[in-house]
Amino acid sequence: MAKIIDITKKNSHQAGNFSPAAEIVALAGAYEGGADILYCYAEAVEELLPQMAELMEVNVSDFVLEKGSLISLDRDMKQGELGPIVYRAIKGDTEYSVSIGLEEEEEEGFCFHILADKSQGNIRWFYDFDKKCWTRLDDLIISPKLEKLLDSDSPEAHILEEVMCAMDGTVTDKGYQSLKSKNKKLFDLYNRVSHFMLPYFNVEGDGKLYLEPRDDNRFGFRVGCTGSEYVLYQYLDPFDLIDTDDMCFSEYFREVARTPDLKKMKKCLWMLANRYTEDVVYTVPLSLDTYTESAGVKHIGRRSYCAWGRKDDFTAAEKKALESVKNYVKKF
Repeated sequence: MAKIIDITKKNSHQAGNFSPAAEIVALAGAYEGGADILYCYAEAVEELLPQMAELMEVNVSDFVLEKGSLISLDRDMKQGELGPIVYRAIKGDTEYSVSIGLEEEEEEGFCFHILADKSQGNIRWFYDFDKKCWTRLDDLIISPKLEKLLDSDSPEAHILEEVMCAMDGTVTDKGYQSLKSKNKKLFDLYNRVSHFMLPYFNVEGDGKLYLEPRDDNRFGFRVGCTGSEYVLYQYLDPFDLIDTDDMCFSEYFREVARTPDLKKMKKCLWMLANRYTEDVVYTVPLSLDTYTESAGVKHIGRRSYCAWGRKDDFTAAEKKALESVKNYVKKF
């Protein structure tokens, strides 16, 4: 039985004047709109994280704000959403995680919600605040149908595995079939490009399925679908560009082309991704036929190519796409 304590009593694991919400307060100071929301986050963290430290028997100063947590919050707020702030701590062979989020109530303002879990190796527990104890997450039980699909090691199995990992295993037959139905075109495409693309399920963002380069050193694009069309995006994550947790660097995500034609999209991805490199390369599409590529962030946009070589003449849409990504990388 896990140790049960009263988390309302004074926390003996605090560390002097340490402020766990200092980074959130700093961000709020730089905000014009939305600062009040950030201060609410800061107050929730200042109140709840010391209590979680007491519960987990660690020092509050052991908790570190998860890399990218503030950037995700900033992005969510710009989209009118309130995502969670995640803190992590390690003590011995145990890793602890605390997720603190806000929800806006129409009459009561903001209320908080909190999730806490810990893990040792492959064993994981979550804290049940109703029962006031740690509850172990048993080994994942999936339907025989999905288990058979996973064992097939087929391209579709790769997608299922990615979705299950992103959703912590909470995938039902009905839920998976719904996802597959909405993304049928993407499933069909992945069957043909799986040797140089990988599935990515963005469960914490827009909840959509994408294909991204399989090469760990290639960045700059992803492909999604609307149900009837493939959608090609320019995509750059600041963490792929530089080592930073600075909130001034936001994710870059821009649609550049659409097509219902599987062969055209396959040809495009072949042009963009069907080659591997030992060094980092930024390959950013301007259309289905044109892309810019460079080995350095500051050089993105200087040279552009098409399937048959260098390209210097652009359509109006390609010029806009090129100018957009060049403006984004100027800050790095």
